[in-house]
Amino acid sequence: MIRPSQLCFLFAVLLVALPACSGGGGRDDDDDDDTPYVKPADWEDMDFAQRREYMEQVVQPTMEELFVAWDPELYPEVTCETCHGEDPLDVDYEMPNGLEPLDLDDFPLENSPDEEIREHAIFMNDEVKPTMAELLDQEPFPQGTFGCFECHERE
Repeated sequence: MIRPSQLCFLFAVLLVALPACSGGGGRDDDDDDDTPYVKPADWEDMDFAQRREYMEQVVQPTMEELFVAWDPELYPEVTCETCHGEDPLDVDYEMPNGLEPLDLDDFPLENSPDEEIREHAIFMNDEVKPTMAELLDQEPFPQGTFGCFECHERE
């Protein structure tokens, strides 16, 4: 049973996060304010609202550009759900959540005999992982700790 305090928190999260995933919630492109977005702090130091705005203003558009350019049929657009699963609000955007699990017995996927898996793994390793790590102020694995399992569950 949900306690009133949990219900209030959930309602507050919905009010803050829902507009970001529906395309709203940020600055209105029709406003006269042409002030560019400025990242307020490192990822670890941002509060929830700052992270949401940063994801909306920087991370989502950057990752959408990468994915759509790589395979527009597979990734015609990138939304909150693309990375955070079908229920991002229900899990407070925690990761991993809902992306295809990866099997450690098949690593490294870049060496897979399956061409489709190999190409996808190379794209993820060479473009997605380092870009996302940089956006979140981290170092990509193996130099740092940001790796495949930041987004994908282990099978």
